[in-house]
Amino acid sequence: MRKYDAPESVWGGSKDCEHEWEANWTNKIQVYKTETGRKHREPELREETRTCEKRRQGDTCVRCGAWRGQLGLEPSPDFYVQHLVEVFREVKRVLRSNGVFWLNIGDSYVGGQVAGSEKAFKGKQGSNLGSVGMIGRPIIPVGLKPKDLVGIPWRLAFALQADGWYLRSEIIWSKPNPMPESVRDRPTKSHEQIFLLAKSPQYFYDADAIREPASESTIRIHSSPNVKKRVGTWKCERNKDRNDPFGLFNGPSRDLTGRNKRSVWTISTQPFVMERCQNCGRIYDSVEYRKLPIVKKYRGHGEVPSNGEWHGEHPSTSVRKCVCGSTDWASHFAVFPEALVEPMVEAGCPEDGVVLDPFVGSGTVCLVAAKLNRDWIGIDISEKYCAMARERLAPYATKLEAFT
Repeated sequence: MRKYDAPESVWGGSKDCEHEWEANWTNKIQVYKTETGRKHREPELREETRTCEKRRQGDTCVRCGAWRGQLGLEPSPDFYVQHLVEVFREVKRVLRSNGVFWLNIGDSYVGGQVAGSEKAFKGKQGSNLGSVGMIGRPIIPVGLKPKDLVGIPWRLAFALQADGWYLRSEIIWSKPNPMPESVRDRPTKSHEQIFLLAKSPQYFYDADAIREPASESTIRIHSSPNVKKRVGTWKCERNKDRNDPFGLFNGPSRDLTGRNKRSVWTISTQPFVMERCQNCGRIYDSVEYRKLPIVKKYRGHGEVPSNGEWHGEHPSTSVRKCVCGSTDWASHFAVFPEALVEPMVEAGCPEDGVVLDPFVGSGTVCLVAAKLNRDWIGIDISEKYCAMARERLAPYATKLEAFT
C-alpha cells in the first residue's frame, strides 16, 4: 500500500474513549548513489552518503489501544487484516442477501535483513511503504521470519470466513507477462489469488454467462453417432437410469454448450493509459503523455539545474513535465485488466443489479460494469483517484456524484 493524500482514520479501540494519542516514529535510512552509480563500499565513505529521517507510522491511543493512520500502513499484517475485515463488514451490511463478493489482494515478503537495515526490503518491496519489515520498521512481526511470504490473501480470506462470509472458491489469476523479479532462490511470482465469497449459502451466480468453450475432443465424442454405446458418457444407454433418470437430456448434448468456468484464469496484465497532473488536474492519455518533455530529477533535490550540472550525484529518475510545469503525477499501480473483471460482473451481478467497488482507484471495475449495462457505485478515499475515475467514466456515467 502507498501513502495517499487523504485524512487518517481511527481503527479499533473504544468509541467512547477520549483518545490520548502517542505517535509511532521510526527512522528511514536512505543511501544515495555515487557519481559512478555504485554504492560506496568503504564504511567511512558510506556514512557520508547516508541520511536518516524520522517517519511517523500512525498513532496509538495509550488508553484503549486504538490506532490512527491510513489503511495499509499498519505496523503488522494482523492489524492490516483486522482493519480490512472492518471495511468489508460494512460492505456485507449493504450487500443484497443473495449478493457475492469478489476479492483480489496482493501479497508481500518479509525483508531478508533485520528490520531497520538498509537492505530490509529490496526491489519492488522497497518502494512499498506498507511492506512488512521495510526500512525503518522496528521489529519483524511475531510468527514471521526474514524472507517469509506473509500470505496476506489467505490470512484475509480466513478472517472474513470467521467473520461470517461464505468462502466459496479460490481463483488463480495466471499472468503470462508477470513483473520481472531479480530472485534466484525461488520462482518468479506470476499469479494472484481471487476469492469468491457470499453473504448467504444461496446466492446469485450465473455459470452459463461465463462458460468456457467445449474442447474439440468433447465435441467430437458427443457428436459421434455411436455416443450411446460409449461407456462413461452421460448418453450411454447402459447408464441412462443412473445419469438421466428423468429423461431431461434427450435433446442435443449439454456438453456442446461449453464447460463450467475453471478456477485458473490466464489473463495478461495491461498498462494503465492515463496520467493525471497533481498540480493542475489535467489528464493525459498515453499518446499525449509521451509527447510531453522529459526532465531529470535529483534524488530528493528537485530538477536538474538549467546549466546541466549535477553536483556529484546522478538523478534518481526521469519524469515528464506537464504544461503547467509540474512533474508530480498520479498513477494507479494496481489496475485490473478489463478481461479479469468481466467474468466477475457477468457471473456475479444480474442485469438489474448494482456493482459496488469500495476501493475504486482508477475506476476499472465501474467501467466494466458500465460496458456490461450494470449500474455501479465507486468509492475511494483519494480525491485524485476519484477525479481520474470520473474522467474515464465520463462517456458512461449518468450519476458521477456516486463517487465519494
